[in-house]
Amino acid sequence: MKIRKMKQGQEPLYDNYYKIFRNGSWVLNESIRQKSPKFAGRLQDLQDTTAYLRDIDEELMPDALKELAKVEKQIENYYQERINQGFHVNKDEMPSCCNGQYLKALAIIDVLNEERHEVNILVEVYSKETAKKREYPLLTFGLREAGKLMGGVLAYIDGQKVSVNNAGILIIDDEASPYDGLAVSDYREFAKAWVAKEQHKIELAREAYRKEVKEKGQSNIRIDKHGYTLNELPVFPYWYDNHKTGQKARKKRTLTVEVDNE
Repeated sequence: MKIRKMKQGQEPLYDNYYKIFRNGSWVLNESIRQKSPKFAGRLQDLQDTTAYLRDIDEELMPDALKELAKVEKQIENYYQERINQGFHVNKDEMPSCCNGQYLKALAIIDVLNEERHEVNILVEVYSKETAKKREYPLLTFGLREAGKLMGGVLAYIDGQKVSVNNAGILIIDDEASPYDGLAVSDYREFAKAWVAKEQHKIELAREAYRKEVKEKGQSNIRIDKHGYTLNELPVFPYWYDNHKTGQKARKKRTLTVEVDNE
């Protein structure tokens, strides 16, 4: 599936950038994964696909959006300079000094969106395959902190396997989970925030439902959710340590990422 902001032929320079970045994507081109030792074996299991999805959401897309914002700021500065010099400015026309940078930034974002779409499909496939083999369903009802003890020690939480690492920390030790390596104490904290957010969404849906029923006599708005796929759950919260990969906590970004799949 191709995800583009511009129709083909609308901007030839954009088309060129889009083609270059798409053809160079190891995610969208299986031939690259087959020929390059660097990418051989990638995207073959749930752990790797969720890891790359995390890379897109936490690093690649935020960096690309920052670059686009920087170019947009340059464009605004150019318009203001022209206005200050007494010239008429048509903001529907892209200044030639920034056109290439702007179209390049858009193309990178569009290819990343396309990668994310394809990786999401793989995550869904691998999740279903994994679920068939599991003793307990994995995160079927979201992050609810539903635990199972064995010998007085937590062994599962929300269907995820739990173990004590060499440092004596109780962690999620489940390669099928997007939270593999997260300390259970951090998971619980993260889960509480997720539940609060979900409850808020349900309240908003209920308000919309009541309003629509009052105005139209009926409503097709769904209020309560009875299950989740891994794609619908948040990725590993990078502001916590990953005790399996050694990835240290990073400062939480304030930038939000929206993915347009239309």
